[in-house]
Amino acid sequence: MWVYSRDQIEKEFLEFFGRIFSKSANDLVLNCDYLIPDQLSTDIQESLISLPDYEEICKTLFSMGSTKALGPDGMSALFFKHYWQTVGDDFCETILNFFRWVGYILRAVFVRVTPLSPYLFIWAAEILSRLIHDALRSGNIKGIKLSRGGPTISHIFFADDLILVGKANVEEARGMWNCLEKFYDWSGQRINKLKTTTFFSKNITEHSKEVIKVALGIGSPVGNPKYLGLPLFHSRGKDADFNFIVENLASKLHGWKAKTLSKAGRATLIKFVGLAMTVYAMQSTKLTNRLCSRIDGMVRDFWWSFEKGNHGIHLRAWDKLCLPKSWGGLGFRKTKEMNQAFLAKWGWKLLTGCQSLCCRVLKAKYLKGQNILRCKDKTSDSWFYKSVVKANEILRKGACKVITDELLTESGNWDTTKLNNLFTRETVAAILKGDNPLAQGKDHWIWTKEGSGRFSCKSAYLIQALQCSPHCEVAPSLWNKLWNSKILITEIPLSLYSPRPPADWNPPPQDWIKINYDAKVGGEHMCVAVVARDYLSRLMWVFTAKMDFSDALCEEAVAVCLALEVAKDKGHQFILVESDSKIVINTLNGLDPRWEIENYSLFCKRFNSSFASCLFCFSARSYNFMAHNVANWAFTHNLYGCIDITTIPKNIYCNDREV
Repeated sequence: MWVYSRDQIEKEFLEFFGRIFSKSANDLVLNCDYLIPDQLSTDIQESLISLPDYEEICKTLFSMGSTKALGPDGMSALFFKHYWQTVGDDFCETILNFFRWVGYILRAVFVRVTPLSPYLFIWAAEILSRLIHDALRSGNIKGIKLSRGGPTISHIFFADDLILVGKANVEEARGMWNCLEKFYDWSGQRINKLKTTTFFSKNITEHSKEVIKVALGIGSPVGNPKYLGLPLFHSRGKDADFNFIVENLASKLHGWKAKTLSKAGRATLIKFVGLAMTVYAMQSTKLTNRLCSRIDGMVRDFWWSFEKGNHGIHLRAWDKLCLPKSWGGLGFRKTKEMNQAFLAKWGWKLLTGCQSLCCRVLKAKYLKGQNILRCKDKTSDSWFYKSVVKANEILRKGACKVITDELLTESGNWDTTKLNNLFTRETVAAILKGDNPLAQGKDHWIWTKEGSGRFSCKSAYLIQALQCSPHCEVAPSLWNKLWNSKILITEIPLSLYSPRPPADWNPPPQDWIKINYDAKVGGEHMCVAVVARDYLSRLMWVFTAKMDFSDALCEEAVAVCLALEVAKDKGHQFILVESDSKIVINTLNGLDPRWEIENYSLFCKRFNSSFASCLFCFSARSYNFMAHNVANWAFTHNLYGCIDITTIPKNIYCNDREV
């Protein structure tokens, strides 16, 4: 019925919004304690509310990603890690002051702050989730399973959006609705039926659909609805489902005036706006080749100022422009290859045992205990899973399994019987040539295309881009030189030039021992020399060892392990390990870990408990000449073990030059 007079319209508005925002009279007592059982002991609760100590703050900081999150001052965690010896005490005291202040604020104004806290919505959603789980346990609702032995799915949350999943019958629907009604009685948040819709699978009859919709008083959606910005259901015409991406990109590109923009301006818009618009959809969906070509074509036309009647001049192939700058390109990215990189990330999650709901469903339905790298897609598989399997070619080029315990004996040595059964003689000889200190950790997968061993979509994309396009081998080194040349010096006034002061080794603090080490590599063997000096620069002891290593990075890491073992045997408590290998020191300090020496890093970190304090610091090559000279001398004379310092020539003790 339509109303036209002002008085009737006013009355209708007041009644409508009054019904929405008025509080319903309900005498139901909030009783949700049974949904949240006590899972924390008294000791754990007290530890959670107690102030953290300096050691806990330090461990938390060093466990953070070095460049992951910036603070309010713009400083990343890398700054505080690097200068921890200088700012550590002030940093810890600032954190403690913050905890004291927060505790006071919460005690003083808890009642006033609580209604405005965003955590209230999280708590409310958690209560609703517990209600649904309780109904699932009691049998009021059944949920669904996508495979035998797979997880039961009853609901999916994201912010204030909720999807309830169950069997298509009236009892299941009423059980779900009872959970929502109880949540409404407790919270006062009424379900808006106008914004609520029902979905049914294809094998449900129309009669069953109507019965359920009438029982709930909820209708069906019109067209293909979207959830979190993407189509909730996929049709056979994938181009039509994701055509909105092309339309949004076209509106953006047409809104920019390409003629008034420089090449640098166009490149910035393409990278951070044009190509970024498709990233969200590509993370969970395989776009068709036709759609990817259309997107690349639109971006390419914008770059070359293509308009009607003006085709522009294509001075360079698009494949080459999509290479990194270090390889002679402009850093653009092709849509198809980037889409494959995102899908390969899902394969990596399945490979490494991710426990997210999506991964658990896929593993139970398709993998069934198998390795994703050995699986092949079937016609009956879902579109998403088949897309993930097709991206396995990327994983095979970068995935590698680190063996730490399956092929080792209880003493930590290689099990030669297992090695001979699995590998050829040449491979076994190469494995035995290395070392594996005490088998730290468990077998796990690493991504060899990243120094940290963690999978990244950037490296997965580069695997495809560098394979399809030829590149110059000299370009990366040339680019790095140009990029690092912040100031190009054309003239050097000789009057301002002064020689650098000679480098000098700095002694450690009192009661500390500083250990320097270096290695001499010759043929298939190497000699590691460890030199220890006190705060008076006196030589305390020298230890050398012969090892079979051909990798320089691993031999540096092995040398640190050897230094710690010798220092423990000598009974030192305060040691400072100094090295000219920045990669090893950063790995030990957690700044930029490398997967190649992860095992040795874990060994050193666990060995730290043997000392009162153990620090690792980097020094320039010029400060490490004594260890370098001792390594050369011991290798030449074939002297290994604990060396009598009186037998070492005095010229070997030189700190400022190589002997």
